[in-house]
Amino acid sequence: TKDVLLSRRLPTITGYSSIFDNLGSVKNKGIEVTLSTINIKKDDFTWSSNFNFSANRNKIVSLYGDDKDDIGNKWFIGKPLNAIYDYQLAGVWQVGEDASKVDPGAVPGSLKFVDINGDNKITEADKIYQGTSLPKWTGGMNNTFRYKALSLSVFIQTSQGAKVNNPLLNLQTYGGRVNIPQEVSYWTP
Repeated sequence: TKDVLLSRRLPTITGYSSIFDNLGSVKNKGIEVTLSTINIKKDDFTWSSNFNFSANRNKIVSLYGDDKDDIGNKWFIGKPLNAIYDYQLAGVWQVGEDASKVDPGAVPGSLKFVDINGDNKITEADKIYQGTSLPKWTGGMNNTFRYKALSLSVFIQTSQGAKVNNPLLNLQTYGGRVNIPQEVSYWTP
């Protein structure tokens, strides 16, 4: 796909948070399969089923014509869309560990991150590409039962293999404002 239409984030000082722009090309490939069956068909009763499965992959081939990643929009050449670009989790700071040199704001119970660039500080430079929020595969099943003038449909759908951010771990999408019940002890000394 050439001239992909994507929502590009802008500095909010411009007065706009994003614009739609044709700015690159993406390579897509995958498989999609649908199977429809009529399991029972009688005068007053019919049971039919539909199954679907899809596994699609994409990767960014080019952006802006300069073959450079756009970290601000989380777009990386050779990687899929909907990238997860964040710190790599290394555990939780424990009592007795000194976080003051690497992550001065951390206290026991804070998340511990990997110092990717080895400068002994946790900064924006320590974020890495960790995967995509696009699923590895999706599937669904629909059963329809008809008896005379009545019908009942049962639909089940799944999406598997996607990485999903847990906003409660870093309060990323809540601007640091969220109520976590005190009695839920995620970490104790």
